[in-house]
Amino acid sequence: MSRILLAAHDRGGANLLLQVFYKVIDKQHDVRFYKAGPASNVESKNSFDITEKKEVVDKIFNDFHPNLVITGTSKYSNFEKLFWRRAGELDIPSIALVDAWINIKDRLIKKNTKILSQPTILGVIDSSTKDQVEKESWCKSKVLVTGQPHLESIMELSKKNSRKEKNNTCEILYVSEPIKEQGLTSDFRFDQYDILDILLKNIPNDRDYKIIIKPHPNELKLNWEKHKDLISNKNNFNIVISNQDIDNLILNANLIAGFASMSLIEAAILEKSVLSIQFGNNINPNPIFKKISNIKLVKDTKMLAPMLKILLDNSYRCSVDKEFMNYFTDSNKKIFDIIANEFDIL
Repeated sequence: MSRILLAAHDRGGANLLLQVFYKVIDKQHDVRFYKAGPASNVESKNSFDITEKKEVVDKIFNDFHPNLVITGTSKYSNFEKLFWRRAGELDIPSIALVDAWINIKDRLIKKNTKILSQPTILGVIDSSTKDQVEKESWCKSKVLVTGQPHLESIMELSKKNSRKEKNNTCEILYVSEPIKEQGLTSDFRFDQYDILDILLKNIPNDRDYKIIIKPHPNELKLNWEKHKDLISNKNNFNIVISNQDIDNLILNANLIAGFASMSLIEAAILEKSVLSIQFGNNINPNPIFKKISNIKLVKDTKMLAPMLKILLDNSYRCSVDKEFMNYFTDSNKKIFDIIANEFDIL
């Protein structure tokens, strides 16, 4: 029996590791899942919520003596990097799984520094990303294609999902991102609040709408509460700020709108109507969107109203390209093979 340690700080990494836990390494192994930050909201067996401190992580290694460490790759925290560091000091192999196509290098840089912290293996979603990382030559880890187990699970869920038909009230889910908090407003010329305001102005006046705002974990909900008070006085929409699980919100919404969140990709896989609003932005912050036919990208405010009319029409149907789905097909098998072949553990 091997002792395998999992660690994640962000929801995306935690969801990915959850699939690895249950479908790859659960049987006949002693697995412990350590979480912090937004990842703590992802339920799992054998999980422990801990603080992001070096001495806490060091004690875990001293008590558990893992044979292998598998983590997510948070851009917003040093949490996973603490595990790579200690694993390296003890000559324990580590695998860091990237759950997205963007910000690969940023995920390995220690917060507030320019120092790269690298695991034994860096797992990326597809061969194009692997080639790009290797071409840039900053990564000293071995780069392997691992797919995306969470998106693979969403793909399985899509087979059971039935499209929500319009009724008297149409639900629009707005998935926010911390554009303002990251200081990107000058680059994009809009922040998350501007995007929602313009969206509301262009919704057709043909029925009742419920607008559900899902804040990003790295946003202050209080800021959204204040903004909601401002816009509620200008609109007749039923506007709510939700703490519910994003997956359930996506399933129940008629339209999912946002900037460049991975949640838009999840919604696209579920064959939902999806709108990526990137006003004034000449650089697509998530290039993979161009490969997903049912994510409709709007960069001109004049095109927003016509696009909303199309997406909110009950006759509109969307499907995901099979080529895109191939990016994460057999993800769990890829990870199983890597663990078995690279480390002879499974």
